[in-house]
Amino acid sequence: MNRFDRLFWSRLWRLTRPYWVSDQRLRAFALLTLTLVLSGLILAGSIVFSYVTRDMMTALAERNGPVFFRTMLLLVAYNLVAAPVVAIGGYVTGKLMLA
Repeated sequence: MNRFDRLFWSRLWRLTRPYWVSDQRLRAFALLTLTLVLSGLILAGSIVFSYVTRDMMTALAERNGPVFFRTMLLLVAYNLVAAPVVAIGGYVTGKLMLA
């Protein structure tokens, strides 16, 4: 059985239609687009974080001090960039729910 049949889409449209045809539809569309972009950035950041963490653990296991400290600096830089992106993503998602 197809869970996304015609009945599902008609119910979804009936539920969301007032939101997308209101006078605030441009704002809602902008917030939705921004939410999707920020979600993509967070996903890409998570992938980079996993690779940097892997390199850091490999350097630690091989007792390679310079590589370990370089990856530690990369992790600090990642956290400095990721924290505001995640916070803004949560804020924008909340605004989309209220819009």
